[in-house]
Amino acid sequence: MKDLNCRDVIEFLDDYVGGVQPATVRHEFDAHLAECPACVDYLTTYRETIRLCRASCREDLPPASAEVERRLIEAIVSARRRA
Repeated sequence: MKDLNCRDVIEFLDDYVGGVQPATVRHEFDAHLAECPACVDYLTTYRETIRLCRASCREDLPPASAEVERRLIEAIVSARRRA
């Protein structure tokens, strides 16, 4: 397999995090991560996103209030307008 670049790492990140890549490919990912702080940061935020999504799906959490829902929708719409 060729040396991985940042785009390759991002494209197969789910497989990397899930541990479903062959050892040789994982070794290449690890080699790229050892030299690329930007991809390490991306991987960190990717893992944190997964953790937060899982935590938000807990059944024992109370539902969001109407006010929280309204503010969230406003924030999303505002961000889309700026983009």
